[in-house]
Amino acid sequence: MKSWVLCALVLLAMLASGCTAGPAAPSAPATGAQLLAPTVAQTAISAPALTAAPRPPTPTLTPASIAPVAPTRISWRALTEAAPGAPLRHLISLAVAPDGALWVGSDNDGVFRYDGVSWRQYTDADGLADNSINSIAIGPDGAVWVATWFGASRLEGERWRTYPFERDFVGNDYHPLAIGPEGQVWVGGGRGLLRLEGETWTPALADAELAALPALALLADPDGALWAAVGLRGLYRAQDHAAEPVGPAPLPQGLRVRALLAAPDRTLWMATSHGLYRYAQGAWETPAEGLPEGYVTSLALAPDGALWLGTHGQGLMRYDGQRTQRYTVADGLPASEVYAVAVDREGVVWAATASGLAYGESR
Repeated sequence: MKSWVLCALVLLAMLASGCTAGPAAPSAPATGAQLLAPTVAQTAISAPALTAAPRPPTPTLTPASIAPVAPTRISWRALTEAAPGAPLRHLISLAVAPDGALWVGSDNDGVFRYDGVSWRQYTDADGLADNSINSIAIGPDGAVWVATWFGASRLEGERWRTYPFERDFVGNDYHPLAIGPEGQVWVGGGRGLLRLEGETWTPALADAELAALPALALLADPDGALWAAVGLRGLYRAQDHAAEPVGPAPLPQGLRVRALLAAPDRTLWMATSHGLYRYAQGAWETPAEGLPEGYVTSLALAPDGALWLGTHGQGLMRYDGQRTQRYTVADGLPASEVYAVAVDREGVVWAATASGLAYGESR
C-alpha cells in the first residue's frame, strides 16, 4: 500500500512539473494585412511634416562648449515643384515662422508657404510689391514680411499689404529685412538703410555719408538696436539714428557681407564674400581651420547647436565648433550654389538653390 501511494505521488509530481516548466505558447503569426502595412520609412512623402512644438534650448556655439561628434552623412532630398505648374526654381530666401511653416522666396515666382502638408504660392496678384523675394523676416507677433525690388510687403490674412520704396533707394543690391523686438521694421537697399515709421520709409542713419552707402545685411538686437553691414565699411551698431562702427578693420579689398547671425552666447557670425567672420567679447577672429574661405551666402543655427553655412559653389557646410562637414550635389543637393539656409524645430535643414529646394535631417 505504501509503495503504491509513493508511486502515485511521484507520478503527480512529474505531471505538475511538466505543466509549469513547459515552453510558453508561441505568439500568433502576423496576418497578411499586418505584413503589408507600410512603416513611416516606407511611406512616400513629398516633404517632411512641420511642427510648431516648442524649440529645445540651443547650446552656446563656441569651440569650448561643443563636444566633437562623429561625422555623419545626411541623405538629401530635392523638391523642384510645390505643385504641378508651380515650379520651385531660382530660390533665394528662406524663413521658418513660429507656427512651424516654411517660407520660400523665389527670384521671379513670388513666395511659397509650406505647412507640412500642402503648399501655397503668393504673387503680385495677391498684393506683393514684386515677385522677386530678396528676403523674408518674421516679426515678434508672427507677422510675415518680405522685401522685394520695389517695396516690402506684410501678409494680412491671405493678402499682402505693400509699403513701396522710392526708386532712387533701390539700387542694384540685395534688400535685407530686420524686425525688432517691438515690431520695428528696417530694410537695406542699394542706397541706404530705411526704417518704417507708420506707413512711410525714413532714413535710419543721421550720418549723410554713411546713409548713402548700401546696407547689405541686417540683424535686430533684443534691446532694439540694429546691426548693419554697410557698404565696404564693415559692421555698425545703430540706435536712435546714430551708428557706432564695430569693425572688423581693415577689410579685405572687395569684401561684401551677405548675412549676420547671433548665437545664444551673443557671439556674432558674419557671412561674407571672403569667408566667415566671428565677433565675440569685443574682438574679431577667423574661426577654426576647415571653414570656407570663399563666398558664404547664408547662416542658420540648428537645435543641436551646429552652425549651417550656405555657400556659392561649395554647397552646404555644417560646423560643430571643431569640425566642418560639406554636402554638395554628390550628396543629393540640386545645386552647389546655396543662396539661403534655414533649420526648423525638428532639425530639418532646408537649402534654397537656383535648381530647387533641398532638405535633410540634422541629426
